[in-house]
Amino acid sequence: AYVDSHRMCGQDVDLRDAVPVGIAIVASIVVESDFYQSEIRQAAEIALGDGVDGLFHAGNLRFGEDLFASDIIAALMALDGVQNVCLIRFKRVGNDHPDQIETGRITLNGIEIAVCDNISGARERGYFHLYLNGGASG
Repeated sequence: AYVDSHRMCGQDVDLRDAVPVGIAIVASIVVESDFYQSEIRQAAEIALGDGVDGLFHAGNLRFGEDLFASDIIAALMALDGVQNVCLIRFKRVGNDHPDQIETGRITLNGIEIAVCDNISGARERGYFHLYLNGGASG
C-alpha cells in the first residue's frame, strides 16, 4: 500500500532485499597511558558496532556506498584515550576477496550494503578483531 501510494503511473517498481556484505576488520590500537585497555576496547566495540552510535548502525551506510578505511580509522581515533590506529586487515569476508588495505576502499555496488555484526559463529555477517597496546591493563 505504501509503495502504491508513491508510485507514478506507468512506472514499474522492483523491490529487492539488500545484499549484506560482511566486512573483516583487524586493527591495532595504541592506548594513551592514563586509560585502561578494557575501557578503550569497550568504546571501540561500540564505535564499530551496529548499535545507535556505531559505524555499522542501520541507516549510517547507504546501499551501494563504498566503505573507506579512513571511516574506520576516524571512528576509532575519535575515542578519548586512543593515541593511534593502524588497520591490519580491511576486506570483504571470504577467501576469494583480497585485502583492501592498500586501496583503502571496499567497493560496493547496487543493493549491496556493508555489515559488521561481530557475532561469534556468524563470520559471514562481518567481524572485527582489535589488538590493544599501551595504556593500563585492566
